[in-house]
Amino acid sequence: MCELSVINIATTTDLLKLQRQQKLTVQSATADLIATAALLEKALDNNLSNEAHRLINAAYFQVNQVQQTFDQLAAQIDNLTLEEKK
Repeated sequence: MCELSVINIATTTDLLKLQRQQKLTVQSATADLIATAALLEKALDNNLSNEAHRLINAAYFQVNQVQQTFDQLAAQIDNLTLEEKK
């Protein structure tokens, strides 16, 4: 499920709080991805069929793709700035 929200940011303090909150969310999701990758790696150590091996490799590739997206998102969060209205 995808939620869309509008957040009004009036001060630099508000921006910093929001950035901190967003970074914590990204870090939490990244921790879940790392755990998933570890489980996939462990599964590859087992005696699997070729098809299961291919599926796990594909899932591991997807985990890496999502991690790259999270890294990009974290960089975007870091680059947010507050511009004053004139």
